[in-house]
Amino acid sequence: MQVHQIRTEIQNENLRQAQTISKIRRKDFRSITISRPWNITTEKTGKIIEANVTAAEILGVEKNDLAARFFNAFVHPEDINIFLLPSEKSS
Repeated sequence: MQVHQIRTEIQNENLRQAQTISKIRRKDFRSITISRPWNITTEKTGKIIEANVTAAEILGVEKNDLAARFFNAFVHPEDINIFLLPSEKSS
């Protein structure tokens, strides 16, 4: 029983360390991308998660109005394939 408890404690500590590293990496990534001249971060679905002020200005909207909108709403239909993954592109 004691060995099992020690293993569990070690696994929990490893998990906490991994979570801390993950948070640091997300913070670093966010600081790198937000400081770029312009940046838009989306989910796989194209839903905008985050954008900086310059990106909002380029798109002609307020930064706060970009959250939860879809990036394809700002792309001309003839150009949408430029922003799709190869597996999503139509022939």
